[in-house]
Amino acid sequence: MDEYFKEKSLKLLANPNKLKDSKQLLKNDTLKNEINIKFNCNISDNLYDKLLLIIKKEIIIYQYVDDIINQVIQYQSLEID
Repeated sequence: MDEYFKEKSLKLLANPNKLKDSKQLLKNDTLKNEINIKFNCNISDNLYDKLLLIIKKEIIIYQYVDDIINQVIQYQSLEID
């Protein structure tokens, strides 16, 4: 056996995962799975992407409002002292 093929064979024996096609790797999104389980449905990728955008916007809004509230509380506490 040629040395090159012997080396390749030994590498494949050491790591059989190299034989798997990379296209078989699916994105396993646990949030999508949890939504499907929680609401007993199978949401589409399009709907899931829209939900992610909504969630992202809501988190950003919450962070800004929380920052404003904390600044007002700090300002008021400085006025009282």
